[in-house]
Amino acid sequence: MSRETSEWLNEFVLVGMVEKYGTAWHKTDIKGLEPNHYDGPIPFAELERRLFFWEPVEAKLQIILPDGTQITDKDRKAIVRPDTKSIFGIFKNGYQIHGYSEWLYSEVEKLFDTKLLCSSSGLLQGGALGWVQLETPESVTTPEGVEYRPHILCSTSLNGTVATTYAMTKTVTVCDNTYEYAMSQVGNRKVRLKHTRYSRLKVQDTMDALQLVYESNDDFNAEIAELCNTTVTDAQWEKFLEEINPIPEEEGRGKTVAQNKRDRLTGMYESDDRVKPWAGTAFGVVQCVSTYSQWENGVHNEENNPDARMERNMLHAIKGTVGKNDSEVLQTLEAVLA
Repeated sequence: MSRETSEWLNEFVLVGMVEKYGTAWHKTDIKGLEPNHYDGPIPFAELERRLFFWEPVEAKLQIILPDGTQITDKDRKAIVRPDTKSIFGIFKNGYQIHGYSEWLYSEVEKLFDTKLLCSSSGLLQGGALGWVQLETPESVTTPEGVEYRPHILCSTSLNGTVATTYAMTKTVTVCDNTYEYAMSQVGNRKVRLKHTRYSRLKVQDTMDALQLVYESNDDFNAEIAELCNTTVTDAQWEKFLEEINPIPEEEGRGKTVAQNKRDRLTGMYESDDRVKPWAGTAFGVVQCVSTYSQWENGVHNEENNPDARMERNMLHAIKGTVGKNDSEVLQTLEAVLA
């Protein structure tokens, strides 16, 4: 369920590299709002001007009893956005704020010499969650014809929902699908820093994370090659569908929904240009389910807020849901092939 309005998403989510890749997400023009799409990379100065122009603050936590007595909680504090007076959360005193300006903008800007470009950045949940996505200037194409863009996704939160994380992701260009590195080894390419009292941003930690963009392509290419060279017969594909999307025998809405999903997956596998080139292989199966999940599967309230899918996909990438889902697909497929 989208927590943001279309106006919010079009004002506080910035999308770069449009001239090269097109609009990565559904683009909605709203009168009175400054355009949020950039032909080239998003300038770092724009991040400060449009997104990270405020700093979160700590506030004392006071409780008012029914009789009017005021009590100050000395062990806990509130994290507040000063310009909107929004309370992001209540934490123990040891919780350390990781402000966006320092952790996602100022220190990341120092790494500009790595020649990584900013392709996406934004705020969600009223400003409680933020990210900056950096990518290499050029895409990579494997011998199997899979073109992708390596990314580093830098994210953190002010409401305790996610730790500060620098994670490797890949975007397959033909469908704009996001994959965590690597699809079968989720979590191996992350630097995660908790919001502890003694945490501090170390530039070298971030440099190590960004260096993964260059170090991990060979590993990802090898995994793509293995998946593309693993044959999946029509019978195995049908068995896979039965495992991930069983159709109830009893008539009713549940059976209709399951059958519709089965038909859409089958149609994509057989004829969708984003999937068909790899049909009959393990990569084709993963690509089909990933494309369906990210771009075809229904999103609550999307008819009223066309940007709800963008928000959902971004949250999944930040929280690691994408990698978890891909791993589950691979595990199921491996069991079928065995």
